[in-house]
Formats: sequence, structure tokens, C-alpha cells
Amino acid sequence: MTVPSTERLHTAATAVSTRAGVRPPIRRAGVRALAGLAVFACVTALVSLPAYAAVAPRLARPTGVHVAAVSATAVTVVAHPARKARRYRLFASTTKSDLYVVNLKTKRTSRHVATSSKPRVRIRGLKFTTAVYYYRFEAVAGGKVRHSTIRSVRLPPVKPWNLKIKSDSTGTYLTWSSGLATGFTIAQATDRDLKHNRHNYTIRGQGNQFTPPGLTKGTAYYFRVRANFASLASAYSEREVSATAATSGQPVTVMTYNVLHSIADGTTVGGQTVAAWNTERQPGVVSFIEQANPDVISIQEGGGWVTDVQGYGGVRQIDSLAAALGPSYSLADTEIPPSQHGYTRTGNYILFRNSSYRPVGAGGHWFLDSSTTAAYQMLQNTTTGATFLVVAPHAIVGPGEPFDQRREIETQTLIQLARAQAGGRRVIYAGDFNSYLSPTHQYDGPGRAMHAAHIADGLLTAQSLTNQHFNSYNQYRRTPPHGSDCIDHIFADPGVVFRSWSQLLNVSQGTWVGVIPSDHNPVVSALSVPY
Repeated sequence: MTVPSTERLHTAATAVSTRAGVRPPIRRAGVRALAGLAVFACVTALVSLPAYAAVAPRLARPTGVHVAAVSATAVTVVAHPARKARRYRLFASTTKSDLYVVNLKTKRTSRHVATSSKPRVRIRGLKFTTAVYYYRFEAVAGGKVRHSTIRSVRLPPVKPWNLKIKSDSTGTYLTWSSGLATGFTIAQATDRDLKHNRHNYTIRGQGNQFTPPGLTKGTAYYFRVRANFASLASAYSEREVSATAATSGQPVTVMTYNVLHSIADGTTVGGQTVAAWNTERQPGVVSFIEQANPDVISIQEGGGWVTDVQGYGGVRQIDSLAAALGPSYSLADTEIPPSQHGYTRTGNYILFRNSSYRPVGAGGHWFLDSSTTAAYQMLQNTTTGATFLVVAPHAIVGPGEPFDQRREIETQTLIQLARAQAGGRRVIYAGDFNSYLSPTHQYDGPGRAMHAAHIADGLLTAQSLTNQHFNSYNQYRRTPPHGSDCIDHIFADPGVVFRSWSQLLNVSQGTWVGVIPSDHNPVVSALSVPY
């Protein structure tokens, strides 16, 4: 840049004044002063400009950071372009402290990292877990870095694989394989594109088996399955499967009820005095049964004496209950009654509506170990001929993993015995399994055994649920406990449909009304058995 001379400044000033029609009386001294000011201003500008140009814009912190895509093994995070950034890094870990700024400089095998020249970074190779993944986005320029805040994301579960369908005389049902999930959604339709007559069914838990309700015999159906974890869902299985429904369904309502052994009468349970069976508790049990109107009833702890005669010639609780229900129900012959010498009392019994069902062959009972038993009876519908085996078990009582393991072994034994007895017929298991996946039963032995055998739990499979938020073990409390401790279960083989599941209580504003019949609530399921 050239500094203007005093003469040039004077000439320029004179020219401006002349064009304006004014000729100011500028004296030489004034001109020199004016020129000096101009020179000072120009020199000042020349000195100042390099100082401002030397301050480069700082590397900007990433903004607009959010998850753009997520799968069971990868997460993609995007952000707005950061000023001066040359590249971007994404960190992820299930341990939040791995992503603290002070720790990002250290090597940690539990942390995942990916880099990109654009503000869109994808980390692959993540392992699906029920835990949250924490992530942090980073802008980089030379040796400078700027970080976003730490955020979190959950991965959706892996999509199911190995989806299969079977349709024959045992019913129409699906099985599949999966990773960890809290449930599954089954899409059903009458066309390959899954658009016509579409139904979506949701089941809970890890059970990898589903028998769809309401199928019409002779109609072809198509299915796909996806896994759910909390509010996230996987993609649907790779391909649809199809089959033509080969059977019709026989509705049957099943109840399981632990009625509390009569030896508990007069004792204190749950802060309450247990009412007498004969005069107070039995009428309540009968009332619940009449309310549910079941076709089949599995009873546990029904072997207590209710007469002064205790032994040969005495009356069991189950005998008095059958008499109170009247001629509509018959008691299956599963043990030698006390009216005969050499009688037995297992405590587990089966009642059935004799106008609709008849026993097929002899009933009986098994010892699952030295102290627990299960009663069984094959039943047949008198109209349609639908035939199924009912099993009424009562698993061992006890807390902790050792007892959970024993219950798993008991259930495995139960399944083997039942399937051998059924001879290909469907089996319904209704009883007190003393276990459920919850904080108090983190190892659900019976659930594991049933899951491994593709046997469904009505509570997890039925599309209609009532009073599921109550514990089925009410502990004889006036205020029934809430939670997931439903230890009374109705399980069923593949091919048996669960249409509904309910628990019966007589509660008003959270408090039990009247006599509490038992320390358990009756559990009822409406099912459909193939024929």
C-alpha cells in the first residue's frame, strides 16, 4: 500500500470542494495539518491490520449431535459441521466413565471408536446388551479436539432367525431362534406381502413359540416375527413362512388354584388369622370357581383333612370342595382315596366338567422328586373329540438358586413324563410352580425348562390380560401385593392357543373385601385345543 503525499491530499480536497461549488479558504498550515492527520490514520491502519489477521477462528464444539441410525450391532451419529474441524471421532461404551475427557486419552478395551472426515460416524461391531450404550462425539483439527456432552442410546435386539411353521393334527404354530429380547411381535396375513387380513400379535418374555388364535381350517397364512426390547424393535425375520391351517380349535377354560392346606386354619399368615376352611374359606373358593366357570380345575394343597377322622374314612379338602360344587364337576381318579385302604394324599387334584369332558384311560400321579408330585388325567371333549392331557403339579418351595435349580430339574422331569403319557396329544400344565422371573426369582428354573421345550406361558402369550399386576401369591394380606411374582402358571404345548389370562380377586380400592379364601389367587386361561 502507498502512503498518499501531502500534495495529493491537498489536490484531492480542492477537487472535492470545487465540485461542490465551494472554495474553502485553506491555508498552507491547515493543509499540512490535514495531511499529517491522514498520514497518521493510514499508518495506524497499516500497523493494526496484521494484528487482527493473526487471530484464527477457534475449532468449534460439535452441535446438533444425535443418533441417525441404530441396529443390534451398530450405531450412526451425526452432527452439524464444526468450524475448522478436519475429522470427527465417535466413542461408545456401556461404562460411562470410559467417555470422560480425562479417560479418552487412555486405552480401554471396553470402549469402541470410529473416525470419519465427515460429521457422520458409524461404529460397527457392537454387542447387543440390555445395558445402555453411552456415546460421545468429537471434532478434531490437528492436535486440537472439542467434545460433545455424553449421551446414551439403546440398541434394538437382533432380528429373529430360523423361523419355522408347523401345521398338522397337533395344531399350527411358529418357532424361531433369537437373541436377548423382552418379547416378540408376530405379523400374520393371508398374502405373502403381509397386507391382506393382517393381524399383529405381541407376546412377552423369551418364549420362542407362538400358536396364533382364530385360524380357519383350510386357509393359508403367512407370518414374520420381530424381536422387541423395551420400546425398541428389531427388523422382521428375513423371510416369511406360510402354512395352511390343518385343524379346528376346541375352546377350553382352565383354572389353577392353590387353596391352602387346612392345617393352616387358625394360624397367622401375612398378619391375618387364616379363616376356617369348612365354614369360611371353602365358600369363597366355590364362589371364584363359579365366577370363572372353568371346564378344568387344577387344585393344589387340597389333601388336608376336614373331619375329625383323619386317615382311613376321613374327608379331604378336595372331597368337600367337589361336593360343594355339585354334580357338574367330577374328580379325576389320580390317587387312592381315604375310603380305601392304602390311600394316598398328594395334595394335587383335577376336577373337570362332566357334561363336556370325560376321562380317557386311568389318571394318576408322579413323584417329581422325594417330596413333590404332579397329578395327571387325559380328557376328551364329548362333542368334538378334542383330547388333551392335564397335569397338576406343585413344585418345591424355597428361596435362592439351589431351589430354583431343583425346580428346573422337577419341571424337566415333568415334561418328559407328561409327553410320554400324552403319546402325541397336547399337554396343559396348570399348577403352583413357585417361581417366576422377578427380583426374588432371578433364576426361573421352571420358566427355563418350559422355554427350552417351546412350551408357552399363558401370562406371556395371551393377548388379553386381567389383573396381571397382582402377585398370584397374595400372602394372605388384606392389601394384596403388586409385582411380577406370579408363581401360579398355566403352560401349554405348541398348537394350543392362549386366548386370555386372568387372576381373580375380591378387591375394592386396593383392599380385600370379606374372607380371604387362600394365600393364592386363582389363575384362569381361556385356551383352544386342536382337533
